[in-house]
Amino acid sequence: MNPIPLRPGRRNGAFTLFEMILVLAIIAILIGLGIYHLSGTEDTANIVRARADCKTIAMTLTQYKVRHSRLPTQGEGLAPLTKGPDGSSLIKQEALTDPWGQPYQYRNPSRKGNGSFDVFSAGPDGQPESPDDVY
Repeated sequence: MNPIPLRPGRRNGAFTLFEMILVLAIIAILIGLGIYHLSGTEDTANIVRARADCKTIAMTLTQYKVRHSRLPTQGEGLAPLTKGPDGSSLIKQEALTDPWGQPYQYRNPSRKGNGSFDVFSAGPDGQPESPDDVY
C-alpha cells in the first residue's frame, strides 16, 4: 500500500517544537504554583503533630498516675514514662521529642490551669514560655 500523500497545509499529526515548549512551560508554571501553595504546610503539620503528641503524653501521664498513684514530679520530668520501676515503659523515648527536635516540656503543677500538669512543645524557636509554644 502506498501512503496517502500529504496535501499542502495539512498537518500529519505530529507536535511542533513550539507546541511542545508551550506545554512544558504550562506544566512548569502549574508545578511552581503547587509548590508555592504547599510551602506553608510543613509548619502547619508540625504544629498539628505537636498538639497530638502533647495529648498522647497527657494520656500517658494519666496511665502513669493510675499505676503509681502519683504523677512524676517537676524534677523527674517525663523520664519516668520511659523507664518504669519494673522495667516496663509507657512510651518510647523518641516520642518525647517534638517535631523541631526539642524535648517536650512538663510542668507539675500546672501554670496554664487546664489540669494538674502542663505538657507542651517549646515550638519552632525552642524557647519555653514564648508565644510560639504549642499545648
